[in-house]
Amino acid sequence: MDIYYALMGFTIILNASSQILMKKGMIEVGTIADNAGNVISTLQSAVFNPWLILGLTTMTISMVSHILVLSKLEVGFVFPFISLAYLIVAVAGIVFFQEAFSVERFAGIGVIMFGCYLVARSA
Repeated sequence: MDIYYALMGFTIILNASSQILMKKGMIEVGTIADNAGNVISTLQSAVFNPWLILGLTTMTISMVSHILVLSKLEVGFVFPFISLAYLIVAVAGIVFFQEAFSVERFAGIGVIMFGCYLVARSA
């Protein structure tokens, strides 16, 4: 397997992981309140939340690996595969956060998967 395809998979996993980690962090921090006093306090909590820090770090590493992949492969091929992170994040939302998963979401992710299949066949 070409190292760049493996790196593309690594990018997808990191991208999805960053979203999951940041969601975990925001569950701990809580929602951003409407008044200025609570917004500042909540943002301070977010800045020092270890899950958010790890999520942002993971996202940064994902961006670096994405750039490395783009140095070798076509953007029109690589970028659609980043959408595979949608599937990973949706499943993680159900498993870790007990989020609802409607028929519409399932259909939308199915369309994305079919699109990735078509893009992969074109390479």
